[in-house]
Amino acid sequence: MAFVTVLFATLNGAHTLPRMLGTLGALASPSDGWKVVAVDNGSTDDSLNILEQHTCKIPMMVLKEPRRGKNIALNTGLALVEGDIIAFTDDDIILPRDWLVSIENVAAARAEYDIFGGAIYPIWEEPPPAWVLERVPKSFLGWTDFSEGPVKGHVIWGGNMAVRAAVFREHKFAEGVEMGSESSSCVPKGADIGAGISTRHRSATLSGHTNSSLNGTRNALTSMDVGGR
Repeated sequence: MAFVTVLFATLNGAHTLPRMLGTLGALASPSDGWKVVAVDNGSTDDSLNILEQHTCKIPMMVLKEPRRGKNIALNTGLALVEGDIIAFTDDDIILPRDWLVSIENVAAARAEYDIFGGAIYPIWEEPPPAWVLERVPKSFLGWTDFSEGPVKGHVIWGGNMAVRAAVFREHKFAEGVEMGSESSSCVPKGADIGAGISTRHRSATLSGHTNSSLNGTRNALTSMDVGGR
C-alpha cells in the first residue's frame, strides 16, 4: 500500500491546464490516498487562478515560486510532499484514470527499483506537417519511445515519472541546468531506475495494456505492467 503525492510545475500553462486538471481530478486513488502539490513558476497568464479554482475539486496545494526554472519549482514543491511515492507530471499531460494505481502496483511489484517512467506520446491539436514527423527528433517534441526492460535514467522524462520519496531525502533536482530529463538531474549514481508510465499533448499512460512500457532502475527497467492509452 502507498500514499502518493503528485507534483508538477506550470509556467503560463493556462491553455492546457483545464484539460490536464480535469484528468487529474478523475484519477482513481491508490490504496493509502493521494494529494497534489502544484507550483506556479511565475506565470503571467491565468495559470495561478486556474489552479486555485481547482483546489475545491482536487486534494491540491498550490505554491508560488517566482524564481524561474522548472527544477527550482519542483524543489520548492518537494518540501510539501508526503507518502512513499512522488508522481511527476506536466501541465499539458492527459492522465489515464488508473495512473496512480498503476504506479502503486508497479512500485510494489518492483521493490528493487526506485524510479519508474514510461513512454510519452503526442496528441496533436492539429496534424503536423509531414516534415515534422520525418525530420524533427522525437525528444524535441517531448516524445519518448523505448522498449520494455532496463533503461538509462536520462531517457525517463518528468511528464510521466514516479520516484520513491526516499530518493529525495538526500538529493534534489539540480538547479541552473538545461533540462533534458528530470531524472538525469536528480538521480545519484547507483540509484535504481525503472520506466513504465506515459502521456502527452501530450498524453500519458500507466496501466496494464500491451501497448505500454514500464522501466525501472536501481538498474533501470521497463515493463509491460504499466502504460496504455
